[in-house]
Amino acid sequence: MKQLIIILLAAFLTFSCNISDNIYNVDHIQASAESDFTYTLSSMGKNRLVLYAVNGPVVVTGINETDSVRISGTKRVESESKADALHYLDDMYIDISEEDQSLYVQTRQPDDSQGRSYFSSYQIQIPENWSTALVLVNGSIHANTLHAHTQARIVNGDIYLDEIYGGLNATVTNGSINANVNVPEYCEQNFKTENGSISLTIPQSTSAWLYASVNNGMIQASGLTIDPNKLPTRALQEQLGDGKSTITLSSTNGNINLVGR
Repeated sequence: MKQLIIILLAAFLTFSCNISDNIYNVDHIQASAESDFTYTLSSMGKNRLVLYAVNGPVVVTGINETDSVRISGTKRVESESKADALHYLDDMYIDISEEDQSLYVQTRQPDDSQGRSYFSSYQIQIPENWSTALVLVNGSIHANTLHAHTQARIVNGDIYLDEIYGGLNATVTNGSINANVNVPEYCEQNFKTENGSISLTIPQSTSAWLYASVNNGMIQASGLTIDPNKLPTRALQEQLGDGKSTITLSSTNGNINLVGR
């Protein structure tokens, strides 16, 4: 899974094409232009969302018993003048395509911004039983009410997960992970940060082997069947319930906080 998300990020950075050939440098940012977008598509024949985005927040919400996908948001360019920002706003667009059973959504913008700033925000609604692969460079990812395998990868920013039920891979380079999830039997959930904390809330009835480690930081836990005499610590291996699933958490520089609800 780790290899897959790295491949997705590499592919995204490769395909964010250089759209304009005559871009000139701007000296300072003092104006902006933006426009909203909304797309509604059928979910028939598909079961997976793949998103590549660059700068801005991403919110993905699973909807029960829906046969459609709704993609909305705002794209924005910041530049030295309103006219310049409006001109280069046309060089930024949302690319939506389908392949096999997957729906691909990608922000397209110039590779070289020449001093301009490009942003896109997303609010996406999908069937709750779809799997997801969400890749973002700068911003935040919010994933809510998803009942299939979820992948989220961000370079700079935070990941927020709420009511996720299924396999999970969440990776952050610079930022934190805040997760309130369910852990079904016989699944794997993985959480990793390089520079940032991890806060994980799970049901007290969770059946899983728990593996947690930090290099620079501490692991704390409450509300779970973990001997408090083992805490705080930098490495933890614990069986919760019958140990039918696997939860792995690691942080290079940051704390891990585990909570049973």
